[in-house]
Amino acid sequence: MKRFYLFAVAVLLFFGCEELNNIVENTAPCDFQVGETLTNEAVSNGLQCALLKGVDTATTKLSALNGYFLDEVVKLYLPDEAETLINGLKNQKVLGSNLGEQAYNLLLKDIYEDLILSLNRAAEDAASSAIDIFINSIMDISFDDAMNILNGPDTAATHYLRVNTYSDLKGSFSPIIDESLNKDLIGDLSTNEIWGNFVSSYNSITDNIAFQLLNVPVLPDESLGEYATGKALTGLFIKVADEEYLIRQDATHRVNDILEKVFGD
Repeated sequence: MKRFYLFAVAVLLFFGCEELNNIVENTAPCDFQVGETLTNEAVSNGLQCALLKGVDTATTKLSALNGYFLDEVVKLYLPDEAETLINGLKNQKVLGSNLGEQAYNLLLKDIYEDLILSLNRAAEDAASSAIDIFINSIMDISFDDAMNILNGPDTAATHYLRVNTYSDLKGSFSPIIDESLNKDLIGDLSTNEIWGNFVSSYNSITDNIAFQLLNVPVLPDESLGEYATGKALTGLFIKVADEEYLIRQDATHRVNDILEKVFGD
């Protein structure tokens, strides 16, 4: 138990000196002054400050330009059904000729690349809205919750945040994603417009007699909003979990003498 008390206070000492998001650095846990006696309040504030730093780092990374797009772990692609249909089209052959791939490269490839870029731009646009919701949840952590998190697995805090913030985050992300999907993010076209063009171009290929004979299915013109919101949130919690792991396990993220004494072998 002493290790976890020391961990909480050491993280507080370390992160209290770090440059945080303006919202985060002014929160009470990161301004908390630790006395000589380790109180329950000190432990709770230490954990809260560590979590604030973690979510601040995660949301800052993802809301930056290419935060989602250049990170293959969280990058958004089209819904699985659409990707499966596209790959199926590309693999269609007629009389030994790779007709499907030729049609894709000629009519769809550029639109697809713009669509994926635009979809990720929408996610990046929404990511910054998460920090306030995270802060509210973190500030509500009780001492018992704090100790359960500290004694839990490496992603216990992320699990706590997911359980307590997902509904609010979805409510926050959804309208921002929808708005972003209608912004002119690539040239003078929005994601929804690019998606509409892609569906039309894909289905024009399937209307060709050769592809009709191959029974290539049409691509349904479904809304991307709910899908993009879900994938963006999945990526967000992946990054929060990464930050939590680093805070717990990586000495370079805890550069502090007391942590060396506690965790050094």
